[in-house]
Amino acid sequence: MNYNYNRFQGKYYNFDKFDGPEVGEMAIDFEAYDLDGNRVKLSDYKGRTIVLETGSVTCPIYSNNVERMQQLREEFPDVEFILLYVREAHPGNKIGNHETLEDKISMAKMLGDVDGENRTILVDTLSGDAHNIYTAFPNFVYVIDSDFIVRYRVEWNDPEAVRQVLLDPKANPVPSPGKGGIIRNIRVLRRGGINAIFHFLPVLPRLMRSRKKLRKRWITSRK
Repeated sequence: MNYNYNRFQGKYYNFDKFDGPEVGEMAIDFEAYDLDGNRVKLSDYKGRTIVLETGSVTCPIYSNNVERMQQLREEFPDVEFILLYVREAHPGNKIGNHETLEDKISMAKMLGDVDGENRTILVDTLSGDAHNIYTAFPNFVYVIDSDFIVRYRVEWNDPEAVRQVLLDPKANPVPSPGKGGIIRNIRVLRRGGINAIFHFLPVLPRLMRSRKKLRKRWITSRK
């Protein structure tokens, strides 16, 4: 299965399985690139609490949360907020899949223009090594403490849940990822191209069912 798929399909995501280090385990180090193409490691930020989120230009859920996450960055200045740029969630005829690392780094730079992203941006390898290690969901979040121990993780970002964990590392909140509204979601999908919308719509019912199952699993796991 091609990691850098050229069209969104449900088969690329298994929402019944959450791979990657679990809460209480040591975070897994990985190598990525900064926007200048320099190699960096996640462990370079060890010693500070890290909020690690994945996103891409065509990911509506990521885009919907950018402003709130940047507010958290201002509220918690001692925390390192990192956006790991992964594969395009909804590629199309305007923004396609990545063919070279240079192309991927160039696309990551667009996040500042289209979403006003000002967090630390790391670019995953072309084959998505870090993404696959942690779980290949398009918008997961990990909170990692200064000792490099995972304190919280969630398949879909919920900034308010992240805030609760930053206030109390022992907190284990049930996330409630925002939907962002259909108009905003479609606007983000259109970045990829009109065909990105048509690729997404047939998969939407399955995604909605998966989100309901995730919600039930989150609630059950926190009782």
